[in-house]
Amino acid sequence: MKPTTLMAHLVLYTLVITAIVVALMVARSRVLDRYAATSAQSWEQWKADTQSPDPRSPVARRPVTAPEPPLLVLSRDYFGVVLTTCLAIGTFLFAFMAATLRGALHSAPPSGRSARHRSNQGIVT
Repeated sequence: MKPTTLMAHLVLYTLVITAIVVALMVARSRVLDRYAATSAQSWEQWKADTQSPDPRSPVARRPVTAPEPPLLVLSRDYFGVVLTTCLAIGTFLFAFMAATLRGALHSAPPSGRSARHRSNQGIVT
């Protein structure tokens, strides 16, 4: 691989990973701002509303036992796990796409026009 190509891959990879990190940080900030302040009252109200089963409902719903909204817990307590998982998946997808594009752009010529085929016909290249 040429040094310029390698540098281009590294710059593009850095941009992709930076975009993932920034997007997750912004999403986490919005979730914490939205649910941290008003979560107690609205969450308790929603839990109380779902405790009484609806007789017209075709399914029986389990009562909610979580003391806080799941999205708040995920964003606050498990953000490191979410970030690590997204970075691992992003790295894998970037490597896969880079290898796929490299293979597509640097594919061998069609079999009828290869150098060996031309030399077998007496054409010198």
